[in-house]
Amino acid sequence: MPSPTGSSWPDLLKDFLYPSGTFNHTRVLILLAIGFPLFLILLLASFAFTKPKDFFNLVDEASKRITDVPSGYVQPDTEPDGEITIPPYPIQVSPKTSKPDYSRYTVWSFDRTDEEEARIEQVVRNLGFAFESKPPDPDQVEKIPVISDIWFGKNVDQEAVKDLAKGLVNANLTIRSIKPFSNRKRNYDPDNILQIGADGDTQMCRLWTLKDIDAADLFIRDHDGCLN
Repeated sequence: MPSPTGSSWPDLLKDFLYPSGTFNHTRVLILLAIGFPLFLILLLASFAFTKPKDFFNLVDEASKRITDVPSGYVQPDTEPDGEITIPPYPIQVSPKTSKPDYSRYTVWSFDRTDEEEARIEQVVRNLGFAFESKPPDPDQVEKIPVISDIWFGKNVDQEAVKDLAKGLVNANLTIRSIKPFSNRKRNYDPDNILQIGADGDTQMCRLWTLKDIDAADLFIRDHDGCLN
């Protein structure tokens, strides 16, 4: 490529470096002193108008977002070109837990007072059990003024028994015994039945607490369903 004076750039460079036919070291140093800063200026100018600037700005923005991420969040994913594609999201997402289906069980309520009736029915229905109110025995209600016992059939899941017992305790109803039905013959099938009532033989038993109910592995007829 010709220079403005008509000479080629290689010839001008040669004349500059070999002014008298010999290599001039001083002019080399002058050329480097001028050329290197100029090279850096051009390099920085290229970053100001090309993709690297966008990349560095993105890195800076991403670093700020990382420090601002709330506790319990993971950092966003990035594509190879540095573009953030996924916003922060929770590490743990609580799954929706389904309520146990106790509709196959029926709870019978015996020997309760009028004051207890509404609380018992509300607990039973809130847990999803079918509910039947049975005519109380006036003599039993008079003898034992509050319900105190739970019976259940052989097909009733132990967790269902626990949930019912805890619901009654939370409703400020006393529970002194939790036990399966006896094996005596009846004119009805109690296999899927839970019964709430009063038993005169358990009135000296210690009350079941929520902690006792949770700790129980199996409710049996030993000690008449009372705590040891």
